[in-house]
Amino acid sequence: MKKFQTSLQVNIYPLDICHLKETLPHQIRVFGDQVDSICIVLDTKPSLSGRYGSEFYSDCLLEIRCYLNELSGHNNKIVVKEVDYSAQTKQGVSDLFFGGKYIPEKAWDGGPFYSYFYGLYISNSEYVLHMDGDMLFGGGSSTWISEAKKIIDDDVKVAFVCPWPGPPFKNGFISEKVSNTFEGTPAKNYKTHPLSIVQDHVSTRIFFAKTSRLVVDLGALGFYPLGVLRKFKAYLLGNEGVALEAESLLSLNMREKNKIRVDYLGENSGVWSLHPVYRSAEYIAALPIIIRNVELGEIPAGQIGDYNLNDSMVDLKSAKKNASKLSRILKQINFVLFKRFFIKRN
Repeated sequence: MKKFQTSLQVNIYPLDICHLKETLPHQIRVFGDQVDSICIVLDTKPSLSGRYGSEFYSDCLLEIRCYLNELSGHNNKIVVKEVDYSAQTKQGVSDLFFGGKYIPEKAWDGGPFYSYFYGLYISNSEYVLHMDGDMLFGGGSSTWISEAKKIIDDDVKVAFVCPWPGPPFKNGFISEKVSNTFEGTPAKNYKTHPLSIVQDHVSTRIFFAKTSRLVVDLGALGFYPLGVLRKFKAYLLGNEGVALEAESLLSLNMREKNKIRVDYLGENSGVWSLHPVYRSAEYIAALPIIIRNVELGEIPAGQIGDYNLNDSMVDLKSAKKNASKLSRILKQINFVLFKRFFIKRN
């Protein structure tokens, strides 16, 4: 198999079809000319519970397969891979990233786990720009990837480089949301780059990495204890209580090995990312206009400095209500009582 220098690697699953016909072409427009390969990794295995499963899963899977087949027919850089859960391939992924240890298919909460590492494995590239299928990107720099490569190659301490989180302030000011790591420690600029910060964690939403560095410097990734509460909740939801979320595991290993992530805007217009938290009907309807505005840099003042798409760009009131903590708890109780145990026993 031909090894690529640089790949854009996108993780998706069937329920992404609600937005993918808009977001995936957008991602390819932003980064497609900067890479040798575009590897789209489709996870076809649903979780029992949570937002990762749905009664419409089979219909969505059929539709997304048809769409990916059509899309790949118009771009010879695109390679579509469905996650291979065979024992042989799982062992290959484990040997590369986990020192041969057992890899659970899903995280404790039913979220994707193995599929992320399979994506890095199957992209077969020295450098990988990984992202989830819903991420949006502004700035439009055509040199961001080459600049990110240089940061990684010049500093062995850097494990990941990410686009700047959210539309940046023009004066270079870093918002409070961006400038604090998950430990609550104020971030600092990376070397002399004015719009760059050092972070002590990484998200599976978006990162750029050198595969050989992940293997060598973070190699034989270690698992960490879940804790009694998470294990019990995993049991109730029908999930394996083995692994934290993939991003939590990567972050803990990164910190343990004294590596860093650099959030970097880049030269000229640079590249910044935007994460849509909610996939409401209002968001899906407005998505073509949102993407247009993101690509043109027509961003309302209320969105500047915020890496999560907010109400200044689309009405999210109903989506927030449906996704409230109480709503999530009630849905989980319903699943545990009526779907996992009652229906199973009857």
